[in-house]
Amino acid sequence: MAGREQDQSLAEDLTCPVCLDLFNDPVSLVCGHYFCRSCIAGCWERQEAHSCPECRRACPGRELRASRPLANLSERARNLSLDPKRGEREHCCGDHREELKLFGETDKKLICLMCFFSPERQNHKSHSVMSVDKATLFSELNLSKKRKFLRESKLLCDRSRPTVSPPSWKVVGFIPTTGSQSCFSLFTM
Repeated sequence: MAGREQDQSLAEDLTCPVCLDLFNDPVSLVCGHYFCRSCIAGCWERQEAHSCPECRRACPGRELRASRPLANLSERARNLSLDPKRGEREHCCGDHREELKLFGETDKKLICLMCFFSPERQNHKSHSVMSVDKATLFSELNLSKKRKFLRESKLLCDRSRPTVSPPSWKVVGFIPTTGSQSCFSLFTM
């Protein structure tokens, strides 16, 4: 859990206070606050006197200092899926940011331990769960059995298929039928 809290803290430190996204081309103001270059430019377009959106300190001359290290860290965080707009990492619970370690057999969904033990789960208590590893193993075995069945079925079909071309048939007559039935033809070789 400490790792998740550190990830969240890092994402917050790398988040622009204007767009609430990871920094993109971060710049610092004279007061020491950081913003995306486009975000601070957008804020200053609406202001007569340029000031920091965080502390309101005046920023004469629109002096912006690029921060390459912060840009690199933001890019790494983006690649690690720590982007706050995504809200969750690929294999983490969206509610608790915990690793998804359980598979609910009834719902066919991955859940974290916090979801499993939470009081809100009362109406799901009867649902059966198993570890993700065990569920993966069962799925792989089931898939393997189905592949084997399909291979054997295909082999059986291939064996029963005639190896010579079918004879040409010639219509010798029709047997008329009534109602919704269609005509039945008599064929000879």
